Amino acid sequence: RFDLGSAMLDTGQSNPLISLGSLIENYDTGLNLLTLDLGDVVNTSVNDGTDDTFVITYNAIVENVATNQGGTNLTNTVTVDAEDVNDNPVPQDTSDETISLVEPELDIQKAADNLMPTLGNPVNYTLTITNTGGPFPADAFDIDVLDVLPAGLVLDPATVALNAFATDTVIAANTSTASQLAVQLDHLNIGETVEVTFTANVTTDIAFHDAIIINTANLEWTSTPGDNPDERTGDPNDPGGGLNDHNDDDDETTTVLQPQ
Repeated sequence: RFDLGSAMLDTGQSNPLISLGSLIENYDTGLNLLTLDLGDVVNTSVNDGTDDTFVITYNAIVENVATNQGGTNLTNTVTVDAEDVNDNPVPQDTSDETISLVEPELDIQKAADNLMPTLGNPVNYTLTITNTGGPFPADAFDIDVLDVLPAGLVLDPATVALNAFATDTVIAANTSTASQLAVQLDHLNIGETVEVTFTANVTTDIAFHDAIIINTANLEWTSTPGDNPDERTGDPNDPGGGLNDHNDDDDETTTVLQPQ
């Protein structure tokens, strides 16, 4: 749909030879039709052998709707209608452009350095996050990593770290507590991989002897940076509901042993 107010007019000349009226936007939301009225256009340099031009730019928003998926082709057609100085119609002209939609695709893998810890032992976790590209690759933004620890594990927030490798990804927010890992990464480009690491300590409570502890890391990301009501996210509670499928998860299982 048209981004109302984004239309701009540029003659491309510091001393324009083309005189233009005001650029007026008219947008029919029902028809999704944008009409731009330029008023009278006067070219003061006729018959000089040079084509004189002006440029109109405007923005359109790709909506988060079911018909818009990675690989979808969208064609937009523009039509120019005008009259000459005698109010006679001049030949109509049209042109179109097709864009192909892309969507980021991420994967998370969770690993622990000790799958059979004893009571009171630390367990070091590594969450490997990759922008796999997918068939219609795109960069991912506002990447939320959430790992709610089950009873029997206590996270040490001071151990949360990011291994960014050769990427320029950073932790934009870290609200981790003793009961959960909660970080947001600013972005992850196509084909890049980062690791989020943290340490959780196994409880000393004897009731957890031989306990099987399963905890899951969840990943959500968006299609554009920052807050955008039209973007696709990983949260079905956001605008777009079930279309927000930018999410993934992985779990790891540990069996708690009693110290010998």
